[in-house]
Amino acid sequence: MIHYSKLKALIVEDFTEFARAVSTMLRDMGISHTDTVTSAEAAIQACREHKYDIILSDYNLGPQKDGQQLLEELIEFNLIKPKTTFVMVTAEKNAAMVMAAIEFLPDAYVTKPFNRHLLKSKLDKAIAKKQTLEPIKIAMRKCQWMKAIELCANVANQNPKYKNTCNQLKMKCLIANEQLDEAGQFIKQLQKKRCAPWVLRSQGIILYKQQELDQSIECFNRLIHDYPMYLEGYDWLAKIQHQLNRPIEAQKTLQKAVLRSPKLIKRQKLLGGLAEQNNDINSMTEAYRQAVKYGEHSVFRSAEEYVKLTKSIGLQLKGDAGRQRKTNRRG
Repeated sequence: MIHYSKLKALIVEDFTEFARAVSTMLRDMGISHTDTVTSAEAAIQACREHKYDIILSDYNLGPQKDGQQLLEELIEFNLIKPKTTFVMVTAEKNAAMVMAAIEFLPDAYVTKPFNRHLLKSKLDKAIAKKQTLEPIKIAMRKCQWMKAIELCANVANQNPKYKNTCNQLKMKCLIANEQLDEAGQFIKQLQKKRCAPWVLRSQGIILYKQQELDQSIECFNRLIHDYPMYLEGYDWLAKIQHQLNRPIEAQKTLQKAVLRSPKLIKRQKLLGGLAEQNNDINSMTEAYRQAVKYGEHSVFRSAEEYVKLTKSIGLQLKGDAGRQRKTNRRG
């Protein structure tokens, strides 16, 4: 049972009436300490000054940082407790926005409009899961891999509904601890039941670490074929293709990923670098243009994408001028 009266919540919402409605819902659940801010910047400052157990953030927060950028910055600078439950709230139906929110892994995701019963149901599940898995996460943060693996087994036995998550965490521990043979055997056990996307991802990483690069590529190709919205598969596939000196293939792979989720700045910058290497100036310009667009309010923004965008535009203009001179000479 969740003791909401002991929890402290932060609401990040730029629509005053809706923020008030959410605050009432939380108060009805028993949460007496609730702060409300209207922007991501204000939320970041609030998290510097206070520790919250629950953060409910709207995805669309106006012209500044959005909910995704808020979440990534809070994680990047360790401004939220590991056990803090982050809920993304949105009325957006735009696929790119939804994919971006999912890719940054909030603890729960709820679409407007919603009522207290739905919100409480989401929070109950997310908080209970966080609390149950917390000992495993603590051991993993301390790189106590064997202890974490043992805890995964204990938690899975006591809470069968979290078995899949425990299996994922165990796999991460085995790979991090370089227990690749054991990880491979575990993969075979899991594949007998159901080949989930994270199982294919793990298999691809194991093969990569074992320097079986062609087999790893086959695995990631299967992953993105069977699960085209599992975007990490594209990143791994492009990484290996580039390592095998196949930059054109790597560029095409990342282009497929950014079509599905354009807001990840690091991926856009990687794509821009590959396009530059391949002398594909138009694709280079578009990638860095997107990086600048979506990075305007991001913690990952840097001068690099502005410099690269300027360079690519200059190369485009130079190419256009060269083609014009050739046309004039022919005329």
